[in-house]
Amino acid sequence: MRRGSDGQLAYYLCWSAAPVPLLHLVTVAGSRWSVEEAFQTGKGQIGLDQYQCRGWTAWHRLTLLAMIALAVLTVVAIAERATARSDGLIDLTLAETRRLINTAIHKTVPADLAMAWSRWRRWHQASPSAGTTSAATSLLPAHKRYMPLPY
Repeated sequence: MRRGSDGQLAYYLCWSAAPVPLLHLVTVAGSRWSVEEAFQTGKGQIGLDQYQCRGWTAWHRLTLLAMIALAVLTVVAIAERATARSDGLIDLTLAETRRLINTAIHKTVPADLAMAWSRWRRWHQASPSAGTTSAATSLLPAHKRYMPLPY
């Protein structure tokens, strides 16, 4: 049981056919947050909540494919973080990974341009003063103001 700052109680009612240690019950209750976060990420990144299925089999297949897609995005982002240099960029996020993979599949823009734009966006998000423009940068020609970072 947990008492909130406003006085409300939050609790879990547990039942088990066999005796279970308290540590095991607390571990199961604590894992709820990570499961909810995974479903929230799945809904936001891969459209887990966009299904229009009528049957159990179709829903099950769609959910399985969505979870596989989320796992692939996660593995790619983690693998990139392991090999990344510290060049002032934020880590590759799941959303950015999805955007790059979609660009590569649909070939909407050349790959080098997509990578340069990704690097610029991640650099821009990492630098606290990137959102402000000074008089010196506003005097530059438009094609030189927002140049992507070199490799």
